[in-house]
Amino acid sequence: MNEEQVKENLMNKLSLTGLSEEKQAMIIGDIAEALLKAIFLETMNKLGEDGRAEYEKLIESGAFPEEIEKFLDLKIGGYPVMVEKVIVDFIEDIIPN
Repeated sequence: MNEEQVKENLMNKLSLTGLSEEKQAMIIGDIAEALLKAIFLETMNKLGEDGRAEYEKLIESGAFPEEIEKFLDLKIGGYPVMVEKVIVDFIEDIIPN
């Protein structure tokens, strides 16, 4: 699920289409921030202490996003699937069926 799909999914599930674009952007921005935090926390949890230390060194070295993604793929098997699961679980948690 890419960023645009997540945004569209949230817009529909939260019935934001009746709000002004400014309000929609504000709400989606707040949700995106919380979602990124959830992804980060799960990533750090999966990396463990040693992986977190390696991650910090990578960040401090000024690594490019592609390098970081490659590192996460290597350290966390199925990293994109993990991110997808965090997104789905997050949406299910905030939006009652």
